[in-house]
Amino acid sequence: MKMKLSYYQKIIEKYREVKKRECIEELKAAFPDVPVTTLSSIVAQEVQRKTKKTYHYHAAPHNVSKYYKKYLNELKSNTNQCGALLKIADEVDLSPALMARLILEHHLKLNLGDKNSDEKETVPKSMISEMLKNPSLIQDKYLGAEIKLCTLIDNYYGPLSDVIRNVSGLETENKLKDDLTKLGISFVDEKQLREKGYDKTPDIKLDIPIDLDQV
Repeated sequence: MKMKLSYYQKIIEKYREVKKRECIEELKAAFPDVPVTTLSSIVAQEVQRKTKKTYHYHAAPHNVSKYYKKYLNELKSNTNQCGALLKIADEVDLSPALMARLILEHHLKLNLGDKNSDEKETVPKSMISEMLKNPSLIQDKYLGAEIKLCTLIDNYYGPLSDVIRNVSGLETENKLKDDLTKLGISFVDEKQLREKGYDKTPDIKLDIPIDLDQV
């Protein structure tokens, strides 16, 4: 659907006013003429834009250390409740999944290797990613529960959102293949291109290129 810039900006302004985890429902009520998929895309773009702008600040070592200490204090005061990391992420306006990654990496640096050494251990990114996908691998079960909650609740970053994006991409790719087949347009797909040794493999490559005027 076509949308005027002024209307788009109204949606952004409304998004900034509402509670972030309930934003889609509130935006639906405020803009009933806009499809939910469109609202979700607008919110995703805004979240990513803001994150790119502020992530370096949150990822600064002194800030991560501050968040980690706050997390430990939250654990002491709420020993039976899960949601400390989520609360901190909300307070500083950072994606829960990204907060989980920062805290997990900091925790592993502090607890791996020689604890008597002043030098923090370097943690492989592959290890962090694997633990984010499977929090049961985290030895600290309290932290594992916190990480799991953050990654499950985050619609825009983290392992779950990656799966959703991949599924959406596959659905779009399959629809494109179906449409081309119905139109009788011959093509090769990504798998076939890879088998032929292509370095770059788009989802679809037409056997006969289309010539468009004035392009």
